[in-house]
Amino acid sequence: HYAGLIGVVAGRVTDYDFLGSGNALDFAMVASRPIDGGGSDEYSARLEFREPRLFGSRTFFFTAGAFFSQSSFNENNNIPLTTPEPQLVGRAGTGGGIDFSVGMHIGTYSYATAGYRYLPNASSGDSFLVSDGIFTTFNSTGNNVMLFTLGRNTEDDPAFPTHGWLLHAYDGFDPISRGDFAGVLV
Repeated sequence: HYAGLIGVVAGRVTDYDFLGSGNALDFAMVASRPIDGGGSDEYSARLEFREPRLFGSRTFFFTAGAFFSQSSFNENNNIPLTTPEPQLVGRAGTGGGIDFSVGMHIGTYSYATAGYRYLPNASSGDSFLVSDGIFTTFNSTGNNVMLFTLGRNTEDDPAFPTHGWLLHAYDGFDPISRGDFAGVLV
């Protein structure tokens, strides 16, 4: 994408004791807009519910979320950026979906999750605030994805850890397109 300066704003509001139940409700939003030149406007939001003790269990947990993104891209159609005024071509993408995961604590610090993401109307290459049941990231995704994670987290605080370590492996599989993606966070 042809772009000069881009401004980005992100925010998150979380209630860790939603309605006094011990569950969490989280709202996150990311917005970017070109300040100078072409580029793209992108807006993404996610509302997520987390139940740390599914049905009162100390072993199982649940995460469910809904997400939405809107973007408008201005592309230069491979015209060199040295051209005095590149011809910009616009395109827009909008989409939203839902995801959920059920997880299990294994011992004190380890966990495994399995879940599903449904994205009925995404444009190719669009990015969303999506979750694999543990982490929320801003990336592109398949339309119907089965999600699996396995990890170990000994960090003392999820937002600002002062000691401990994290190992998180994830896999997503789209049974319709047979697409697969995987990775590891350390």
